Amino acid sequence: MIRRLLPLLAAVSLLGCAGNGGGKIEIPLLDSPGSKAPIFTQLTPGKHEASIMAIGGDRDLARGQNGSHHTMGYINSKDIETYLNTIRNRFVAVSGVTDVPGKVKLTADLTHGAKATADGNIFIPITWLLDTESEDALAAVIAHELSHVLLKHQSTNIVGSIQKKLQSGHEMLLGLKMDVRKTTQLGKKDNKALLAAQVSVALVDNLIMPSWNRRQETEADLLAVDLMIRAGYTPDGMDDMLQTMKTSEEKQQKSRAAIETQLKELALQNPELAVKKALSTLIEDLSNTHPETEKRREAITDYRDKHYAEAPIPDYSSSAIKKLKAMRSVGPLLNNYRHTLKARNRLDEGNVQQAYSEALLGVKAPTAKDAIPNWILWKTAHAAGKDRLHQDALRNVLNNSEPIKAVYEEIITSEEQAGRHQIALNYVIKAQKVFGDDPEWTPHKIRLLSKLGRKDEAKLETAKCILDTPEQKHKCREAAKS
Repeated sequence: MIRRLLPLLAAVSLLGCAGNGGGKIEIPLLDSPGSKAPIFTQLTPGKHEASIMAIGGDRDLARGQNGSHHTMGYINSKDIETYLNTIRNRFVAVSGVTDVPGKVKLTADLTHGAKATADGNIFIPITWLLDTESEDALAAVIAHELSHVLLKHQSTNIVGSIQKKLQSGHEMLLGLKMDVRKTTQLGKKDNKALLAAQVSVALVDNLIMPSWNRRQETEADLLAVDLMIRAGYTPDGMDDMLQTMKTSEEKQQKSRAAIETQLKELALQNPELAVKKALSTLIEDLSNTHPETEKRREAITDYRDKHYAEAPIPDYSSSAIKKLKAMRSVGPLLNNYRHTLKARNRLDEGNVQQAYSEALLGVKAPTAKDAIPNWILWKTAHAAGKDRLHQDALRNVLNNSEPIKAVYEEIITSEEQAGRHQIALNYVIKAQKVFGDDPEWTPHKIRLLSKLGRKDEAKLETAKCILDTPEQKHKCREAAKS
């Protein structure tokens, strides 16, 4: 078994040697992105070819940020969407690629996690509008995400997807074999084969594939520079964008320091659990798809020096974004979300009363019925012991056309803990419809079906989960044991 894995482990160690230190793994035998020619030259002029990972524009929009756990719904402001899509269309026009699908949608997320999907949709959190004074930095975010679409980066995910499905099929066959044998343990041969498959997939997921993804992020950065220069924006906007990202990165580093402290304390009480948590943290680091911000800035500087040293650099663009923020339909909306963001931050810091005061300001017109301001108000009111005063806030969230996953999850958990399993299952089924058949809800459904004694239905859902959504297979199996 070990001998068979040695070549694979050796290959991984070689990948590690090809890196630039710090344990980061790079793809060997490939020129660094943009080292020979601008990334722009990789684009094929003409009609855009749809990604093989596309699921359909309407379904993709229904899932929000591609099924992200942190989806907080859209902010449906016609004026803001027109503004954002004007920027996107400006980039598409200079790309030479036609019929590029998708649109830019503004989300209520209180992070800086913009994202593009295989269907061409780009999701921009409102925090970028709150924190940005020049159009160039906001344009840099859109250019970067559009670059992923133009370079069809989402299509490479099919490699990992196929391998996961192969392993899942193997695991399911072994599971059936276990049922036939009426035993709780795999045979030695089967166990070794399964372990080999798991190691292989873990290496691809956590080591090799993320290295490729990090290369994609660099390519998207550099193509964004190409697009910005061709569209008349200053590429300095890329640096502004990354500076904002660096601030977020510094907050994450503080969180990591807190995790290390927790690990030391946990190790004194439960060494085995501490090791598992440390491994989980390590894998999270290995799976980070974005290169470190400083390295991204260095790569952009080198790229500009190489290909655009003599190119004229325009001044920052600020008039259009100032005009947008001054609009009566936009200014109050942004101001209210600014209060909501402050409320969230104060709540995270433990300053409940100040969080509650800020949250109250976030639910004034025109955002009085918006999901995320009402959700933050509900959470701060609950923390302050004033939730009875704000039942309307919770109703506004549940009945909103832009629902929040976290709300459904908390309600499902509450009903389940109270023993009201059928009511909890009803919320799961509703969530599946509301969030575009997102597979994230399948483990909840399996668990509740099991608790309701509907074992055959639970088994059928589990088998479907393992084959169709292998990324959820472990959660589905655990749910089936309930």
